[in-house]
Amino acid sequence: MISEEKYKRLIRRNGFEPSELAGFISRQLVETRQSTKAAASILQQVIPDTQIVYVKAPTVSKFRKDFKFLKVREMNDYHHAKDAYLNIVVGNAYFVKFTSNPIHFIKENPGRSYNLKKMFEQERIERNGEIAWEGGNGTIVTVRKFMEKNNILVTRRSYEATGALFDQQIVKKGKGQVPIKSSDERLCDIQKYGGYNKEAGAYFVLAESEGKKGKKIRTIEYVPIRLKKEIQKSEENIIRYLEEERQLKNPRVLVPEIKIDTLFCVDGFYMWVSGRSGDQLLMQGANQLVLSQEEMEILKKIVQYVERKKQNKELKIYDSDHLEEKKVVMQYETFLNKLTNTVYAKKLGAQAKTLTEKREKFKELCIEEKCIVLYEILHFFQCQSVTADLKLIGGSGRAGILYLNKNITDCSRIEMIHQSPTGIYEQAVDLNAL
Repeated sequence: MISEEKYKRLIRRNGFEPSELAGFISRQLVETRQSTKAAASILQQVIPDTQIVYVKAPTVSKFRKDFKFLKVREMNDYHHAKDAYLNIVVGNAYFVKFTSNPIHFIKENPGRSYNLKKMFEQERIERNGEIAWEGGNGTIVTVRKFMEKNNILVTRRSYEATGALFDQQIVKKGKGQVPIKSSDERLCDIQKYGGYNKEAGAYFVLAESEGKKGKKIRTIEYVPIRLKKEIQKSEENIIRYLEEERQLKNPRVLVPEIKIDTLFCVDGFYMWVSGRSGDQLLMQGANQLVLSQEEMEILKKIVQYVERKKQNKELKIYDSDHLEEKKVVMQYETFLNKLTNTVYAKKLGAQAKTLTEKREKFKELCIEEKCIVLYEILHFFQCQSVTADLKLIGGSGRAGILYLNKNITDCSRIEMIHQSPTGIYEQAVDLNAL
C-alpha cells in the first residue's frame, strides 16, 4: 500500500512546479541531523562571516562509487581525511551550481536543464566566474591526485583517565592491589582479607631510581585515579607514592605526567600508550597501513565477505564475490611482506615468523577460511587494541598485542612526541637523554 499523496504523484500528468523541483534539490543539500546542525551553529557563531555549506553523505558516497574511489575503513584512518576532502569537492560543486536558494536557480533555468545523477560526468559547473567542476578529464584528475596521497597527519587527543577506580569484585585473601578499606587498619591487610583488583591508572610518570647494585634505571610508572588529586598537590607526595607504592629507591621524577594516548616512537616504531598490564604498558600501533589499489580491492572484498559471514555462519563464497583463490593467497604474501620488510618488523617480527611457518597450513584451508584468517591478520596493522585469532592456521588465539616494558633503560631510542591538534607541529622528547 502507498499513501494517497504518492499515488497522486504517480498518476499526475502535469509537470513539476518550480517549488517542487527546488524542494527536491534542497533535500540533497540540507542536512537534517541535529548533531550536524549543532556543529554548524557553533561554527557560525565562532566565524560569523562564514557561509556554511551542507553536503549529504549519500551524495558523496555516490560520487565515490561513480569514480571508483575505494574506501576500506578497516585498513587505516586515512579515510576520514579523504572523506572530508570529497565532501569539500562535492559540496562546493552543488553550492556553486544551485547556491543556497535552489528555487532561484530553477527560475533562472527553466526546463530542468540539469541532471543530478550525471552532474559530474561532462558538465562544467560555473557561477559568476567561479569554476567548481570541469567535466571530462578536468577536475577529476586533480581529485584523483589528492586521493592517492597518503602523507596524511593522524593525531589523537591525549587525556587523563577518569571513572571506576578498580574492579568492584573483591578478590580472596593474598590477592588484589587495593585494600578493602584503607581507613580501617583491620581491613588494610590484603594478605588476610583480600582486596580490589585491576586498579585503574589516570596517567603515567617517568621516574629515575636506583636498581640493583645502585645502577640507575628509568621506569614509566602509573598514577592511580584514586590517588591522583593527592599526588598532584606536591612533588613530595609523588615521591612518597613512588617510594611506598611503587617500591622505587631514591626516585627522581623526570616527566611528571604522561597522558593516555600519548605518542611514542620506540626504535622507529610509532605507538600510542593506552593502558597497562602488570609491568607492561599496553600500546596501540600508530603506523597506518598503505596498500596498492589492487591490494585494496582484494582486501575490501575479503572484509565484506567476513562481515556478511558474521550474520550467516554458513555463508559461502560465490562467483559474484569476485574472490579468486590466487588473489587471496597473494594477500597473505602481501601481509607477510609488510611484517617482514617494513617498519612493522620492529615490533611484530614474531608474527612474521608465525605466518612464515604457517604458510603451507594457510594454503590448505578452503577459501572461506582463508578470508577469515586474512581478516584476523589485518588486526596486526590496525591502530587500535584488537588481537588476531590465528587458530585456523595453528597460531595463537590472541596474537599481536603490543607491549612496552615499563623499564625503558635498555631502549636504544625512545621518544615521547607532543603534537599539536593538527599534527603540523610536534616536539620529540628523548626519554633517555633527560
